Amino acid sequence: MVLMSFLDTQHETWNDAYYDNYEKAKEITIKLWEQIAEEFKDYDEHLIFESFNEPRMGGSPVEWKGGNEEGRDVVNKLNNEFVKTVRKTGGYNDKRILMVPLYAAQCKKQTINDFVYPEGDDKVIADIHAYLPYDFALNPGPGFNAYFTEEGQEVLDLCLERIKERFVDKDEPVILGEFGAQHRNNTAERARWTEYYVSQASSMGVPQLWWDNGIFEGEGERFGLLDRKNLKIVYPSIVAAMQKGRGLEVNVVHSVKQEGVLDEDNENLDIDNIESIENIENINTNNENENENEIENEYDSEYDNELI
Repeated sequence: MVLMSFLDTQHETWNDAYYDNYEKAKEITIKLWEQIAEEFKDYDEHLIFESFNEPRMGGSPVEWKGGNEEGRDVVNKLNNEFVKTVRKTGGYNDKRILMVPLYAAQCKKQTINDFVYPEGDDKVIADIHAYLPYDFALNPGPGFNAYFTEEGQEVLDLCLERIKERFVDKDEPVILGEFGAQHRNNTAERARWTEYYVSQASSMGVPQLWWDNGIFEGEGERFGLLDRKNLKIVYPSIVAAMQKGRGLEVNVVHSVKQEGVLDEDNENLDIDNIESIENIENINTNNENENENEIENEYDSEYDNELI
């Protein structure tokens, strides 16, 4: 197994994708990545740089709706400046794999159609973030859905088909740089969704990265799988579903005593006494071990405009 590290910028506003902001954003992009690339130029190919996180038209009515021609063009131009800047710094950077997002990293028809790879470089990967179906995987507010329904599967399938037609069938590199389904007291559904998602994407040869933000409880986006403080897997059934979806032997170790419940004692790991989970069928994610009454909302969402 090879461990890769990814380095990018997050939660920026200086790179808003407007023509009247382009020159300023270009200048910052060049200065920022000159410094980062110089600092890490002697790190080998196990380190990947990504230009931006979900660059978009901040504050626009179309910010999260695929943008418009202007926004998508600015993102392409900034990605191009990023690649040129990194390559000039030398060291491993002249051959390092780089990632560049589509507009907002979205799997919408126009963001995919209008994406342009940076010119003259064959070591660049297009990055798409797909928390789909939205109401199941990401929606933090009213209308969320705790179940992976047939309608939701259709939304996910449409995204994957677009990726296949635009990138895979043309032998162009692409990655699902963020995916995940947040915790809603629905572990069994999340595991089922994960296995399907990973299986379908893997069958096309598209890698996937789960967005593990370390959040398990509260009001935030609860995508956590690994308790970094105690070095424990909090949702072993979901990790097992990933392994199974990729056609790997299921073997999850270093997991918590009870799925979905954090071990708060922060004790040192006793490797000899950690149970290895070797078969996904042996992991109990039945709703009888969860309080179904805590699932706040039944499926009640419209998907008509989700991937336009």
